[in-house]
Amino acid sequence: MYADTMDYNTESGTAFLTGPTRIIGDSIYIYSEKGWYDTKKDISRIWKNSIIDNRKQIIHGDSLYYNKTTGFGEAFRNVSIEDTTNKILVTGNYAWVYKKPEKFLITDKAVFIQVSKKDSLFLHSDTISAITIFKTPGSSYRLMRAFHNCRIFSKDLQAKCDSLSYSFQDSVIRLYRAPIIWSEESQLTSDSMAIFTKNRQTDRMELYNSAFVVDLFDSIRYNQIKGRNLTGYFRDNKMYKIAIDGNSELVYFLSDKEGQVGWNRAKSSRIEIYVDKGKISQIVEFQNPDGILNPPLKEPDKQKLDGFNWFDSIRPKNKSDIFKK
Repeated sequence: MYADTMDYNTESGTAFLTGPTRIIGDSIYIYSEKGWYDTKKDISRIWKNSIIDNRKQIIHGDSLYYNKTTGFGEAFRNVSIEDTTNKILVTGNYAWVYKKPEKFLITDKAVFIQVSKKDSLFLHSDTISAITIFKTPGSSYRLMRAFHNCRIFSKDLQAKCDSLSYSFQDSVIRLYRAPIIWSEESQLTSDSMAIFTKNRQTDRMELYNSAFVVDLFDSIRYNQIKGRNLTGYFRDNKMYKIAIDGNSELVYFLSDKEGQVGWNRAKSSRIEIYVDKGKISQIVEFQNPDGILNPPLKEPDKQKLDGFNWFDSIRPKNKSDIFKK
């Protein structure tokens, strides 16, 4: 223990920190400018410019508690936990951590941040937790969960759902209960979803049961595709292809060189859509497609598929929007 100023009670073995102090051990580093440290029980409570580094996580907060014997710690107000192993950061106003098994929970304005040079991802929910799961001795991976009122913002992808999980083993984000994903001009919904990532970028996404895609054609018209399951493919974090299988239906609009607009409603067993610069550029229908091109004013009541919804009003437009209810 190194300090500018310290009071020490020889009977209780408690050191009272009243200035810049460093406590250094084999597997712990603590810095603070106010607090106390029980040298007999290896328990500390610190609350000014404080930091705890247990070689697994780096923890900041207005007030910190740590029991070295049990590996349990708590943090209060303006909390941040940096996971040095997986290079992630979580923030909030209350957290607890365990060193073994390595796990944490954070709540009260909880935010998960996956830092990337090109496009960092921000996730907010009521509560965020993570645990290290050991498959075999020496082999482990991190599983993160976020539950209730999840919202995600990144430059190229936004999302909303009730709860989600993120496995660092296969780099897959799974979204549950009324999930919505926005990618440029496209909105995707289904019963549940999975986002597969590589090198911290979206590689593909899968939508299960009641997949529905809405793409804004102009200020009053929407391209729509629905089916049982959907796979979306990404390149450089931007979606370029969508494949829908099972009872596929679509409504799409197209205009000629003179700006005349027509629309088509069709059914097919499988539909592939190609996207360029956020807009649908090509649609391919497989196995006995059924549809007809209509003038813009014909049967306007059929220009929206059953289940159509446009959720742009709740879309996170920037990272501060993840806190909106």
